[in-house]
Amino acid sequence: MLKNFGKKKTTEEPSTEARRSSAEDFANAYIEKTEARQAKRQQRDTERHSHQRREEREATFTIASMAMPDRGFELDGVIMDASRNGLTFRPASNYFEFRTGEHIQVVLEEGVKTGVIRSTRPDGYGIQLFDALSEEDLQRIQEESLDLGDYKAA
Repeated sequence: MLKNFGKKKTTEEPSTEARRSSAEDFANAYIEKTEARQAKRQQRDTERHSHQRREEREATFTIASMAMPDRGFELDGVIMDASRNGLTFRPASNYFEFRTGEHIQVVLEEGVKTGVIRSTRPDGYGIQLFDALSEEDLQRIQEESLDLGDYKAA
């Protein structure tokens, strides 16, 4: 029963290749879980708000900024989804303030679009645009979207 008592346990250090493989497995699992969580949120959002939207939103990951002229500051972030009449803006910071009803400007490469924040959610601000995006602007937003697949571990 106590035959191993007092003997030193030897633990071998994992090889560099084993550690790299483990890190890649962890990164891939994290990316898959994050993508699944985002898809689930977007589906739930679509189900909840589809009756309020005139057009379907398409997923995107486009860098932009949101200015609040009344308050005199600007937030950097990304557009998570967009349609001709609205979009979801996710600030780069983790701190969200309840800003429903505030008039804002979304600064894109195409120019500045004005709108109002209709909802504050954990995944970003739901924005209704005053002037609808043209099909060309919407297409450009989709083209500028970063492909997150480029950042997956090999």
